[in-house]
Amino acid sequence: MYKEIEPADINIGEEFNNQQIVNIFKCGNQGGMRRSLKKNCLILITDHTKSLYYDRIDSEGVLHYTGMGATGNQTLSYQNKTLNNSGNSDIKVFFFEKFGKESIYKFIGEVELIADPYKEKQFDNEGSLREVYVFPLKLINGEDFPSMASADFNEITESKERKVRKLSKNDLIKRVANLKRAPAETYRTVISKQYYRNEEVKEYARRRANGYCDLCGELGPFEKDQVPFLEVHHVKWLAKGGPDTIDNVVALCPNCHRKMHVLNRPADIKKLEEKAKAEISFS
Repeated sequence: MYKEIEPADINIGEEFNNQQIVNIFKCGNQGGMRRSLKKNCLILITDHTKSLYYDRIDSEGVLHYTGMGATGNQTLSYQNKTLNNSGNSDIKVFFFEKFGKESIYKFIGEVELIADPYKEKQFDNEGSLREVYVFPLKLINGEDFPSMASADFNEITESKERKVRKLSKNDLIKRVANLKRAPAETYRTVISKQYYRNEEVKEYARRRANGYCDLCGELGPFEKDQVPFLEVHHVKWLAKGGPDTIDNVVALCPNCHRKMHVLNRPADIKKLEEKAKAEISFS
């Protein structure tokens, strides 16, 4: 017989889709704050792909979670009231984060309210500045919030950059002006996978290029150790299974190196593949 999963059975770091959250917690399937009467709990979700609310973790390891209400001033009603009263009740509060485009939610842990909520100014979904309630929360086990994978961090950053680029000049000015009144210090440890790279392969690529960028053909923009500075780039990225061999590395100026990691255009890849196959010149 199928055994129903209880909230107490899930582990920090586990990932669930939306329907699984509904099944486990017996809550609604929408919103960032979901009350479950059957399981006597409140589900909190930070969806980094939407970024309407300014949820963040500060340098003291406190999660500042924005209350519910997408338009107009927020009030201490509905689930905001539930969260506000959670310290004086036996209700459990579970926190999830959603990254990227996939409908996957990562369980971060059970949290508790450590201070009274406070008000601050944020923009609503109509672009109007309004008052919201922000709830200071910490994990109940006293530990820090888990680190974020670098891929998740990069995807969040890129998503926010795309949205900001669409703002009009007036809207942008309004938003940065509001930042003067918002807490500036936020903090999150990011885990980045580092690849060991053969130093001889790197040096070979630089010497083969002889100071000139393999993409734009220009001399390195400045000197380091009395030679034009170039950065070594793997044509097929290590993160995508590319080998750390001389026929997969080229030497690029910092500008072209950044260009490849942002655009990685097929025509540029083809050119660099040909450069990587060339042999070093001893003339």
